Amino acid sequence: GNPVLHLKTLAELSGVSLGTASEIRGTLVEQGYLLMTRQSCQWLRLPELFERWAGAYSERLYPKLLVQRYRSVMPSLDIEAPLPHNALWGGETAASRLTHYIAPQINTIYINGEPGGFATRLGLIADPDGTVELRNMFWSPKLPSPHSCVSPILVYADLLASDQPRNIETAELI
Repeated sequence: GNPVLHLKTLAELSGVSLGTASEIRGTLVEQGYLLMTRQSCQWLRLPELFERWAGAYSERLYPKLLVQRYRSVMPSLDIEAPLPHNALWGGETAASRLTHYIAPQINTIYINGEPGGFATRLGLIADPDGTVELRNMFWSPKLPSPHSCVSPILVYADLLASDQPRNIETAELI
C-alpha cells in the first residue's frame, strides 16, 4: 500500500498530528528500525525497539496517565466483568486475564473520557490508597481489543513500570 496512507492511519490511531507521525517515522528509519521502499515498510530489530519503547513509556508517559486511585465498594472488583465500551483492562489485571499467572493486587483500567460517571457505574470511591487505578487512554479506542484488555505490548510496559518483581516475572511471560 501507500506509505503516506499508512502514516495518516497511524496518526489517527495514535492521536498525534500527521507531522508528528512523519517525524517519528523518519526517526525510526534513521535509527535503523524501519526500512522504507516505494511499495512497503519493513520493521527491523523489533525486540530492541520494543524494549526501548517500554523503558521510555515507564519513565515518561506512565506517570502522567494516572487519573486517580479508587477503592471498590464491593469486597473486590470483578475483573471478569465486561467494561464499558470506553474502557480496557491494563497492568496486572490484563496480565491476569491474558496469562492466568498472576492475581492482581492493583486493578488498572484505561479509560477514554471523564472518570466520574465511569467510577460511579463500577461502584468506585476515590481513595489515594485504593487498589483500582484509572488511567487515561493515550491512543484511539478504535483499535480492536481482545479480552477487553489493552495491547499485550502495553500490558508488558505497565508491568515493568510497576517495578514489582512479581510483575516483571509475569511481563516475561507476555
